[in-house]
Amino acid sequence: MWRSTPLSLVAATATVAAVVVARPVHHRASSAFVHLHRVFYRPHYVRKGPSPPRPRPLLAVSPGSPCNAMDQPKNNNNYEAWSKEDLVARIRQLEAAKAPATALTAAVPPAPAAATAPTAAEPAPAAAAAADVTEIDPKKTRRIKKLAKGNREFDFALHPKRRVAFLLSYFGWPYQGFAAQAHTTNTVEHHLFEALRTTRLVDDITQADYSRCGRTDKGVSATGNAVSLIVRSRVQPGQTDDSNELPYVTMLNRTLPAHIRVLAWAPVPDDFTARFSCSHRTYKYFFPALGLDIAAMREAAAAFVGPHDFRNFCKIDPAKPVRNYERTVLHASIEPETEGATAPTMGDAAATHPSPALPHHWYTLTIRGTAFLWHQIRCMVHVLLLVGQGSEKPSLIADLLDVTKHPAKPQYDLAPELPLVLWEVGFPGVQWRYSDSPADPLHAFSGLVKHLVTMYETHRIQTLAIDLLLKNLMAQSVPVPAAKTSSGLSRESIAALREGRTDGDLVPFADVYPLLAMDTLPWGVNGALFPVVSTHKKGKKHLPLLSRNRCDTVGVKTEKLESKKRRQEEAEAADGAAAAAKKQRLDDDNDE
Repeated sequence: MWRSTPLSLVAATATVAAVVVARPVHHRASSAFVHLHRVFYRPHYVRKGPSPPRPRPLLAVSPGSPCNAMDQPKNNNNYEAWSKEDLVARIRQLEAAKAPATALTAAVPPAPAAATAPTAAEPAPAAAAAADVTEIDPKKTRRIKKLAKGNREFDFALHPKRRVAFLLSYFGWPYQGFAAQAHTTNTVEHHLFEALRTTRLVDDITQADYSRCGRTDKGVSATGNAVSLIVRSRVQPGQTDDSNELPYVTMLNRTLPAHIRVLAWAPVPDDFTARFSCSHRTYKYFFPALGLDIAAMREAAAAFVGPHDFRNFCKIDPAKPVRNYERTVLHASIEPETEGATAPTMGDAAATHPSPALPHHWYTLTIRGTAFLWHQIRCMVHVLLLVGQGSEKPSLIADLLDVTKHPAKPQYDLAPELPLVLWEVGFPGVQWRYSDSPADPLHAFSGLVKHLVTMYETHRIQTLAIDLLLKNLMAQSVPVPAAKTSSGLSRESIAALREGRTDGDLVPFADVYPLLAMDTLPWGVNGALFPVVSTHKKGKKHLPLLSRNRCDTVGVKTEKLESKKRRQEEAEAADGAAAAAKKQRLDDDNDE
C-alpha cells in the first residue's frame, strides 16, 4: 500500500498540517475547507521575505497529482528522502498540537517510506515544515471572518429598547402608496421595514407597536409624514442621558432608497402613537393658474373651514369601519408659489431671471385639518378646479356640505395625485432631533441636504431642457387662422389675430397661445395632468354636479355589503350541507 501511494501526497499532508498549526482555522468545517481550497488553488499566496521572480504555489506537485496544472516549484524540503517513521511521527505531532487539524489530516492516506534518511545538509522535519508555511493574504482572511460573523444571529434580548418617532420625507412618484400591501413590495412602508430590519433596529415589525400618521395614496409625496415604533437602543431603562444613542438618521438613510429619507427622530412616551397623537395634518396641492379664476376658488375654499360632514368629498368604502364622516378643517388658502431654493441671490446676483415660457403662474392650495377621509383632499381639489374653470359656482361647496339637502355624493373624478404633498404633521411636545450626535451635530443633517441638492440639480437640469424647448417653440410663427377654423379659437379671438393681417401672414405663436380656449374638462382627462388646449370643434358640454347621477348613500352601501355577506354565508352553508349529505350517502352505501 505504501509503495503505490504518490510521494507528493505525503508532502501535501505535512504542509497542510503545518499551515493549520501556524494559522488560525475557523471552527466551522465549511470555513476550513474554503480556507484549504484557497491555500491549494490560489497561486498568489507567497512566502514572506523577498519577492520571488514570479508567484509560486504552495505545494510541490507531482505529474500525477490533481493539481498538476500548476508549475512545480523548487522544494527546499526533500520529503521524498524522509523515512516512513519520520513522516508518521511528524503527522502524529501535528495531530496532537492542533485538534481541528485531526479530521483533515486523518483523511490523508499514509505516506510511503523514503529510501534514505534525512541528511545533515537537509533541515530537520519540524523546521522544514515550518519553513514551508506561506503567508495568507490578510484581506482574504478578514473577508472570511466577516462572512462567518455575518451568519451569526443577532440577539435582540441583549439590547435595551425604547419608543421613538421618525419624521419621514419621500417622493411618492415611483411607489404604489405609503402603506405596505400584500400584493406588491413597491411601497414606502415596505422599504422602511426592510431598512429597519437591515440595521437591526427591529426584529419583527408586528411586535414593534408600529403606527403611521398619514396613509398617502399612490403617487402622493410627503415632506413631513411620521411613524412611531419601538426600536433597539443604547440607552438603558431609566437613563436620562441619551447623548450616546444610536445614530438612527444615518443608519436608516444609508439603507433607504434615494426617494425616501428620514429627516429626524424624537424620543416619545410609551403611550404615544403617530396616528392618534397627531394634532393636525397639513396638505399642499400645486397647480398652474392657466385660465383659472383664483378669486372664485378662494371664495369656494373658505367654505371648507370648520367642522363639516365631508361624505360628499371622499370615497366611501362600506367595508371599512368608518361611520363618522365629520372632520374639522382648520385652514384653507390659495397663494402664489415660487421656488425658494432658486432665489436670484444664489449664484450670480447680477444675472437676469426671465419668466417661464408659459404665460401663467403657479399656485398652492394649503389645507390644514385635524384628520382627513379617504381621497378627501383630491375630491376637494377637483371641485375647486371646476369652480376655477367657471363650470361651477363657488356656492357649490356649501351645497355639497349640507348632507340633509344632498345625502348622496354626485359622480365626479378625483384630482391627479402627483401635485399632492403631505406637507407637515403636528405633535405637541415632540422635539425633533435632526442630528445623530451632540458631538457632531452637522453630520446627518449636512448629508441629507447634500443628497437633496444633488436630486434637485438633476431634476432642474431636466426642467431647464424642457423650458428651453418651449421657449424655442413659442418663438416660432404660425399662419394666421382663417375666419372659419377649427383651431379652438373663438370668433372674437380670430378677429383680433386677423386685424391688420391677411391669409398667409405669419403670427408669433406666443400671441396665439393665450387666446386658445381652454377645454372645460377637468384635469387628468385624455392623459393630460393640467387643463389642455382644446383641439376639438366643440368642447364637451359640462354637466353640473348637482344634476349628475348620485352614488349610493352610506346606508345603502352598507346594506348592499351586508346583503352580499349574507348570500355568501348562505351559499357556503348550502355547500357544506350538500357535502355532508353526499358523505352520508357514501357511508350508507359502504355499510350495505
